Amino acid sequence: MRRFISRGRLIALGTTALAVVVAVLVASWVRGHPSSSDASIDADVVHVAAAVGGRIIEIRVRENSRVRRDDVLFQIDPLPYQLVVTQAQADLAVAEGQLDTHRRYVSTQRSNATLAQDQALNAKANYELATRTAERLRPLTAKGYVPNQQLDQADVNAHDAATRLQQARVEQLAAVEAIDTLQAAESVVAARQAALALAKRNLEDTTVRATHDGLVVGLTVSSGEFVAPGQSLFTLIDTEEWFASANLR
Repeated sequence: MRRFISRGRLIALGTTALAVVVAVLVASWVRGHPSSSDASIDADVVHVAAAVGGRIIEIRVRENSRVRRDDVLFQIDPLPYQLVVTQAQADLAVAEGQLDTHRRYVSTQRSNATLAQDQALNAKANYELATRTAERLRPLTAKGYVPNQQLDQADVNAHDAATRLQQARVEQLAAVEAIDTLQAAESVVAARQAALALAKRNLEDTTVRATHDGLVVGLTVSSGEFVAPGQSLFTLIDTEEWFASANLR
C-alpha cells in the first residue's frame, strides 16, 4: 500500500513538472509568435495620374497586373508637346541670334566711345600746344621780334583748339552714354531657355512610369480617352513594403 501511494505521488509530481515545463515553453513560443483574431495587412497606395493632359494612345497595364519600378504604365499623345518643344527651340534660336547681333552693336558702340576718347585726348594736346605757342609769342611780339599778325594767328589757333576740345569732350560723353547694355537681350534668352526646359519636361511627362513595384487596381479607362492634368486613372498598390496592424493582449 505504501509503495502504491509513493508511486502515485511520483507520477503526480512528474505530471506537474511536465505541465510546468510545457507551460513555460508555450509561453515562450507565444511571446515569439504573437497572434490575433483582429488584424489587417496594409500597404501604401499611389493614385496614378499624368502631370499633363491629353489623349491616351496606349495603356500597357491591365486590372490586377503587377508592374516593376520604371515600367511604362500608359502613354499620352506626345505630338502636341513635341511641337511646343520645336517652337520653343526656334524661339530660343531667334533670341540667341538677337543677342549676338546686339553684342556686335554694343561692341561697335564701345569702339566709338574709345575713338571719341582718343579724339578728345588729341584735341586736348592740340589745345595745350596752341596755348603754349600763343603765350610764347606774346612777349616776343611786345618786344617787336614777332609781328602782331603772327600773334593774332596763334591766338586764333588757340581759340579754335579750345572749341575743338570742347566739341570732342561732348562727343566723348555722348558716345559713352550711347553704349547700350545686354541685360534685356540676355533676359530674353534666359526666358526662352526656361520655356524650352518646361516644354521638354511636359513632353517627358507624357510617358507615365511606375514609381515602384506594385499591383494595378481600379483601372477603368482605355486608350483613346482624353484626360486632364492630375486626373487619377487607377491605383497602384506599393508591394515593396507591407504593414501589419493587430490588437494583441
